[in-house]
Amino acid sequence: PLALSAKGALAGRLGDAAALARSGWPAVQRLLDERIVARASALKERALRRRASHLVARLAADATARAERQRVGDAARAEQARATGALAAKIERGQDALAEPLAASLAPAAETYLRDVAVVFVGRDPDAAERDPTLARYRADRAVSALAPPLSRALASLAAEAQLSPAELAPTARALVRAATAASPGLASPLRPLARAALATLVEQLFALSAPPVSVAEAPGLLRELQGLARALE
Repeated sequence: PLALSAKGALAGRLGDAAALARSGWPAVQRLLDERIVARASALKERALRRRASHLVARLAADATARAERQRVGDAARAEQARATGALAAKIERGQDALAEPLAASLAPAAETYLRDVAVVFVGRDPDAAERDPTLARYRADRAVSALAPPLSRALASLAAEAQLSPAELAPTARALVRAATAASPGLASPLRPLARAALATLVEQLFALSAPPVSVAEAPGLLRELQGLARALE
């Protein structure tokens, strides 16, 4: 602590040397010169380091939270992939038993499709009708319209654990129906081959989804960099 008379120092600044000496200002001046002015760069650096350290601490806390969220998300995706693989294996083992119920569930829609197509085939030569590309397209379009929606719903129900919706399975269902219709001559029902092909395709799709997810762990690397920067600022 230094005693200082502000009035005496002011009088000394105005020309009273004795008042300046008595005021204690010379000691204060030395303190300012030696402890403040001479160390201005060091004090500024310390203040900047302190501010930078606070900023790094906030960024590190955010990176820690992000890394934890990423870890939890990766664990959940890995568990979902494992469950999907187990479901695929279960369906693959039970394909023969599942094919008949699946075909039976599509029977009402198949009857509607066959009634629509039968009207067009009335009075036509079967061989000529079979070779007619226009009729082939018509059969395929009617089959897709009638069979693809219930097929996608049935497959989604079988794959409920994999969280596949009918909308996600709809493109696959449409392709399967077109292929099965093209392979079934005339007014033959495509249900049995369609059911077996649909189950086999679903198994392949589920096995593809069961591959472990590849995660780019950016947050842990960023956290290590911030921790290194925090140590450098100490």
